[in-house]
Amino acid sequence: MAVTLTPSNAQAVVRKLGGLEVRPVSSEDRGLVMGIYGPPGTGKTTLAATITDSPLGSPALYIDARGNPHVINSYSDRIDVVTINKFADMEAIRQDLLKQKDLGYKTVIIDTLTEAWAIDLRDLYKPTADVTWQMHSASTADILQLVRNYVDLTTSGPKVNLVFVMQETMEERKVNNQTITRYEINFNKKLQEYLPALISFMGRLYYYETTPPFRRVLDFTPAETVHQAKMQRDRNAPTAMEIPYQVYEPSLAPFLNTIRDHQPWPTAEHSRPRPSQPAQPK
Repeated sequence: MAVTLTPSNAQAVVRKLGGLEVRPVSSEDRGLVMGIYGPPGTGKTTLAATITDSPLGSPALYIDARGNPHVINSYSDRIDVVTINKFADMEAIRQDLLKQKDLGYKTVIIDTLTEAWAIDLRDLYKPTADVTWQMHSASTADILQLVRNYVDLTTSGPKVNLVFVMQETMEERKVNNQTITRYEINFNKKLQEYLPALISFMGRLYYYETTPPFRRVLDFTPAETVHQAKMQRDRNAPTAMEIPYQVYEPSLAPFLNTIRDHQPWPTAEHSRPRPSQPAQPK
């Protein structure tokens, strides 16, 4: 049945295309998509939990794919945990999140996406199978679809924030006839290539000090020859442009507060501190 345009309904009618709502671009309309990777023991899980230090990120659902939920016990009042036993559980959880908006989660943490990939390989080819690289096409498609489906939750349904925790691998490459060590997300080549395209902020977490207190940095520097890092932000948004490429002693809460709520970036808290002084003998 045709709709008759009137002054009162014209705006509502013309702001739909293909039955879908057309709206102004706004960071408040979507959740933050963050990927964290780095070597073992750098505190990736703990860093992911800090997103709940912002009211825009709490409470959170932590999807345990062989992650380390025990290290965030102190967040039990803000984070619920669900453990997956098979890869299909990931999509079942997503479907329930999409349907049940009253669950109230503002963030979903997947720890680790690398292990979810391993679980998928196990489910596809049995625990004792000799999986060759030629057999990875199915699992590659599964992980890409999983990430795409979860990213959809940031723009529709509950519009949650999304944090992927990933392991890293070191690989040697030839660049300008020189051998360099490159730090990449621990997947096959296709996933290393395609996954960063689906994630808005991809940061590598590592220790920049080799002596106590072993302080950390979350690095978004787009150094293609060194690591996979990425930062997508509105260059015309003053507060977003305050976020540095290297965040020292990082927390994810300020990212939410700055990107979604346009609060000033807490520069003093996350600038590089002075080098640690060695303890003096007494």
